[in-house]
Parts: sequence; C-alpha cells; structure tokens
Amino acid sequence: MTARTRPVWWPTTSTLRGGLLGGIATASGMALTATSGWLIVRAAERPVILTLLTAIVMVRAFGMARPVFRYWERLVSHDAALRLLAERRTAAYEALIPLTPARLGRRRRSDVLTGVVDDLTDAVDAQVRVTVPVISTALAGGLAIALTMALALPVGLVMLALGVAVTLVSALAAALESRSLPDLLTARAEVNRVSELVASQSGELRAVGGWATAITWLDGAHATLARTTRRISAGRSLA
Repeated sequence: MTARTRPVWWPTTSTLRGGLLGGIATASGMALTATSGWLIVRAAERPVILTLLTAIVMVRAFGMARPVFRYWERLVSHDAALRLLAERRTAAYEALIPLTPARLGRRRRSDVLTGVVDDLTDAVDAQVRVTVPVISTALAGGLAIALTMALALPVGLVMLALGVAVTLVSALAAALESRSLPDLLTARAEVNRVSELVASQSGELRAVGGWATAITWLDGAHATLARTTRRISAGRSLA
C-alpha cells in the first residue's frame, strides 16, 4: 500500500511511535490517579510511613512520566504530520505543474486551491487528531482492562463491555460524519470560488451594479457551509 493509495488515517511508522508514546502518557495519568487515590485513603489511616514509601515513589514517577511522554508524543506526531504534509504538497505540485493551465479541464482555480491547501491539510490532520489518539486510547485502555481483569475479573469484564460500547458508538459517529464530508468539501470549494470571484472582479462588479448580488452569493455560500458544518458536528457530538 503506497502513500497515495492508503487511507488518510492509515498510521505511518512515526504515527505509530507517537501513538505508543501517547498511550504511555495516558496510562501514566491513569496510574497516577489510581495510585494517588490509594495513597490518600491509606495515609488517612496513619500507618507506618515505611508502608507508604512505594506508593509515594510511584506517584512521583507517574507524575513526572505523564507530561514527559505527552510532550514527546506531541513532538513525534506533529513532526511526522508536518513531514507528511510537505511530501504530499510536493507530490501535488509535481502532479499539477504538467497540467497547468490547459489540462486541468473544467476545474476552477478555487477547486485547485482548495485541494492543495485545505484538503491536504485535513488529510494530514487525520494522523494527529484521529490516528494517534485512537492508538493511545486503545493501548492505555487495553492495559487498564487487562490489569483490572487480573485483579478483579468481574470489574474487568464490565470495563471490557464499556470499551466495546464506546468503540461501537465512536464507529457510528465516524460513519455519520463521513456521510456529510463530500457536502462539506463542495461547500468549502464554493466559498473559495465565490470569494475568489468577488475579490478578483470587484471593480467590474461595482461597475455593472452587481456588487450587492455578489455579496448575496457569498453570504449564501457561507450559510451552506455553516449548515454542513453543523451536520458534521452532530456526528462529533455523539462521540
């Protein structure tokens, strides 16, 4: 599977590394919450301080590990995303140069601009905003469920059922959002087209008295984009 044919969310090596680091950071946060809670409750009983030393050291270790691994994850994942964005934009320009201007067919300049800028940015954002969090959550959640099942099997089974339910709801939300994505791309391209028309032909539009009509077109394009964005937000809010 090549870079051009694989889905935009398909993890790269750097993305997998970032997801692993994010999973460690998330697991450290969960362990910090559990350990510190136990330490507070146990310390209220005023035991011998030596019995709390292990928990104290663990709280310190998890407290330092969480921000360190989170920063490391951000560094790795964003570096990978920016590198991928540079590669994809270079490939897009290399593909467009032989086609410009005669072989672009009926594509408008706004469509090309939207594809090169916004669409490529969205494709790269999927690595940071979708792939890395999913890997991190799956890793940390799997560790938490496995540890809980080892300590208390019934509680672990409940957590496993909740994890499956969350996965199904997230898949449903992603499906609902994906259904509106083509409309979003069309609406965004229309906004760019009308904006480019109004900006480049402002003098001619004013001369023929069409400025008010052009502004109406622009308002309508923005309204359509806003409606489409709200539909997509419905899927995101479900998750």
